[in-house]
Amino acid sequence: MRTLLLGGMVLVALLGGAANTAAHPGAQGYPWTPWRPEAARAAPVVQGYATWYGPGFEGNWTYCGDIFHQWGATAASNTLPCGSVVTVTNLENGASITVTITDRGGFGGSTILDLSRGAFAAIADPSEGVIPVWVTPWPPEAARAAPVVTQVEVW
Repeated sequence: MRTLLLGGMVLVALLGGAANTAAHPGAQGYPWTPWRPEAARAAPVVQGYATWYGPGFEGNWTYCGDIFHQWGATAASNTLPCGSVVTVTNLENGASITVTITDRGGFGGSTILDLSRGAFAAIADPSEGVIPVWVTPWPPEAARAAPVVTQVEVW
């Protein structure tokens, strides 16, 4: 009886663990970091450079657990928490777009954001590759009330 009970507990642990991680990005080797509102509240306005990414990542899981769409209004940041909403302003032309942080990126030097292709194209010509930007985080209360932009129209 004890062996049957122990075997059942092991089976439940194995199946329960598999069921909880099968659809989770962590199951594919990506770590999972929940959104922390207190970190977004403390984030200051930052100046730096933004690049873009897209074609090779379309449909892949992001660090934050979303599916990446290159024409979405999203960005990757190494410092802002997942789910943060920020306004990115191109310092060369004054154009801005509001994006959600869904991935990790902004690698090297003063590059602070990797914008999705659509978000970058909304504020600059993608052939520029790198642009100087201001990144203004929204307070968590305002971010929760903001409409979610899922696709950027680029003409």
